[in-house]
Amino acid sequence: MPTDTPSYDSIEDLTNRFSGLKVYEPSQEFLDAPDIVRPQKAQDDENTYEGEPQNTLEDAMIACAVMLDDLTHIRSQIESLWENYKDGFYDLATAAVVTNTGFDLARNLMESILPIFEPHRGGACAVSEKFSIVLAMMKGFSMMEVKTWGPKGGIENMYDIADDTFLNVHILLNALVAVLGPRKFPTYKEGMFGTYDPNSDRSRKNGHQKFNEDQIILSEYFTEAVTLARAVPNYPVKDEFIRGIRELDKTDMTPFYLVFATQILLDVHQILRADDASDLKKQKQKQKKKATDGGKLKAGAHLKPLAMALTAEMSEFSFPYLVLHRWSWKFLRQIKSVCDLVLRRLYGPTYLDQEKQLPFTVGYILMTFAEDPDGDGKELMRIAAGEFNGLVCQKGIGNVAITAAGKMYGLEFEDDDDDSDSSELPDLE
Repeated sequence: MPTDTPSYDSIEDLTNRFSGLKVYEPSQEFLDAPDIVRPQKAQDDENTYEGEPQNTLEDAMIACAVMLDDLTHIRSQIESLWENYKDGFYDLATAAVVTNTGFDLARNLMESILPIFEPHRGGACAVSEKFSIVLAMMKGFSMMEVKTWGPKGGIENMYDIADDTFLNVHILLNALVAVLGPRKFPTYKEGMFGTYDPNSDRSRKNGHQKFNEDQIILSEYFTEAVTLARAVPNYPVKDEFIRGIRELDKTDMTPFYLVFATQILLDVHQILRADDASDLKKQKQKQKKKATDGGKLKAGAHLKPLAMALTAEMSEFSFPYLVLHRWSWKFLRQIKSVCDLVLRRLYGPTYLDQEKQLPFTVGYILMTFAEDPDGDGKELMRIAAGEFNGLVCQKGIGNVAITAAGKMYGLEFEDDDDDSDSSELPDLE
């Protein structure tokens, strides 16, 4: 045993840190004192009194700073997610689902703060632009340098500040909306603002080059989104960007969630560029979450755990349920066909009214077997089992299942009969 093992005082020897405090009992006079009567509303007063919310520009700027801080945290989580997708850690479906969850979080944050911006002309977008100007001036830029900032003007160092406050997206969207006709389809000529080279190194570009690259990407997507919103108004598939474009087209007002969605769209393009995502790594992704800061999480902090969880369950999500349903339905049709004579005799010709009731066939067979195991029930079970075994052993079906299990889950099977072709799905009709 080591000789330098430190010794510790016993619990009895520890000093009570509260020993120096004195305890005072309340006096009897204080205990007997009557309760304070709160002011009551006058009987003839029908007015309703409530605290008036502050709606000054300063209050709106503070709310904008809080909102942008949360949105920036969500944005960084989504960027990290797509970086991991690019490196092959996440599946595309996982990245898409978690990104959409991030959009929902952002919209919920905005909905609680947007009423503060309504009294001010231009709403959240205008207040956000003013906040960007104030922040840039605090960083040492002049008012003129901020106002002249654009793809071809201003000091290039403004790009990073404008990118952090979503000012770049504001400028690009406002420029595109300004030339958008009321009921015409927008047109974008390739090369109008230059050529986008996804193989180029963005880190070596200056602020104007990055801004111009954003303008090229957004112009193409903005044109396609407006065309889709006007040509196919009932298109069933939509994301936050498409939803925002539709609202913009109807109200002629740019919703702030469209600004956030546009920024995420540009971020994803800047991350992926010309690279293709590699295959998912085979090792399991494990993460242990620890609650800190009193159990409170920052906005978007649970997006990464969600991505990890979806990745772990990807094998279950990728299971071909539609193929399973298709085969099962065809099996039920065949079993119903061979058992139809017996079932009609026992339960009448209307025992199944619609094809969606095909699963009831199994119920009728099991019910008959339970009631008459030595007669009709046994006969129905024999007919159904024989037909089912014949279908499963049909050429191609078993081999397709084995091949799919091997590719999806890495399972290996030993099969003495390798004559059947498993490359095509057999037709059971």
